[in-house]
Amino acid sequence: MLRWLYRQRDIRGVTRNLKIEAASLFWKRGFITLLTLNLSFILMFFFFGVEFLLGDDPAQNVGFDPTMAENIHCIGERLLVDPTTRRLGENNGTDVIPLMVVPLMLDLMDFRSMMCNINVPIRLLFLVQNGREAMLSLYLQELERVYGWSGRLVVSRHPENIGYSAAVNMGLRLALSLPREEVPFVFVTNSDVKFSPDLLPNLLRDVHETTRHDAARMDELAAEVANEPSEYSPVLRGGLRVLRSRVNDSRLSTSALLPDRIRYASVKEREKAFSKHYGHFCAYYK
Repeated sequence: MLRWLYRQRDIRGVTRNLKIEAASLFWKRGFITLLTLNLSFILMFFFFGVEFLLGDDPAQNVGFDPTMAENIHCIGERLLVDPTTRRLGENNGTDVIPLMVVPLMLDLMDFRSMMCNINVPIRLLFLVQNGREAMLSLYLQELERVYGWSGRLVVSRHPENIGYSAAVNMGLRLALSLPREEVPFVFVTNSDVKFSPDLLPNLLRDVHETTRHDAARMDELAAEVANEPSEYSPVLRGGLRVLRSRVNDSRLSTSALLPDRIRYASVKEREKAFSKHYGHFCAYYK
């Protein structure tokens, strides 16, 4: 009898172990299947460029969820670009952001929300991607496909991650390369923000009013630079002028825009030279 009981216990132990092994094998197979499906999905996007057609609108030909297509429409509305008819809306008013610079890295969802929250047109949108985040890369690639032809969207990619300040410097360098009438000032923003309905219209009105005399001042300084060298920058061999610094990396040099009397002046004198001008605005509107 005792031997029979031991045998029954051994049989139950073997049965329990078989059940555990079967369950473990089931979950392992399920995990491997899900992992394989996810990998296949990623490979389809990266190597085959799969697009799920959602209609004739190019902004709808997106391999993402419907909210992504809606967001791409939001950006088209801000840029005043119709991707279907390829018509460009008028963007020369003072109620338009001249140049908007947005550094991006891991904030795709915030950026999508912010762009649909903005309620004023954008003349030129400059997006700087830091890093290699896959979904952000795909999203920016789709934006370029839909709106890149318009000239109103520029994307700059930096897998090595040049940092936030360097990304802003790239936007400022772009602004300095464009006509002053086209980009009188630059709007730089993070993605994790939400604007009240009247903030941006009021900000644009005030910035345009405050900076309206800046063009004349810039012309005066440019004329001084053109007429140098002066006593501050002596003539070198054969009439060559002192070389002004020009950099090609992520740093920003504006020294070439200033005459020597300001470049080498004291802090107090430089403050006096620009006392009637503003270079930085904070959007703290109630």
